[in-house]
Amino acid sequence: GQGTAGLRAGYGLTITSDAKVHWIATVGAETNEVTLTVTVNQWTHLTALYDYPSSTIKLYASLGTGEAPTLIGMHWFAAGSAGIPAPISFVQHNDMLLGKFQPLFDQDYYYSGYMDELRFWDVAMTPAAIEASLYRVYFPNSAQLQAQDIVGYWSM
Repeated sequence: GQGTAGLRAGYGLTITSDAKVHWIATVGAETNEVTLTVTVNQWTHLTALYDYPSSTIKLYASLGTGEAPTLIGMHWFAAGSAGIPAPISFVQHNDMLLGKFQPLFDQDYYYSGYMDELRFWDVAMTPAAIEASLYRVYFPNSAQLQAQDIVGYWSM
């Protein structure tokens, strides 16, 4: 999203009309992005994470054919360079929007594809943890979700 001064704030995972996935985050005054071109009409599992202790964003992808998730790219934020973790920057206007990108004072953009489910963890998962959870079925039981460090779960 954008703050009232026109600066980016927070984070976003979007897909554009040219079939590119963009994982964007802002820490301090620095914005970084990792992109991936996906194949239209092909199932793709994405894991976008912000690793707070290392001040790094990472994007993993798996094509759903049984292979382990692959690290697509990562960016480290200079704000964490002193060895002190740096939080993602937020401003008041940054509500979480699912399936809609709404730049401040601009038109709305809507997602026109399919999502199977969406999960939010409160930990930066390792590649092994991502792989272990890829095909795991969760039932909307709050105790089970909390035991897995899941803080948000939507089955589509």
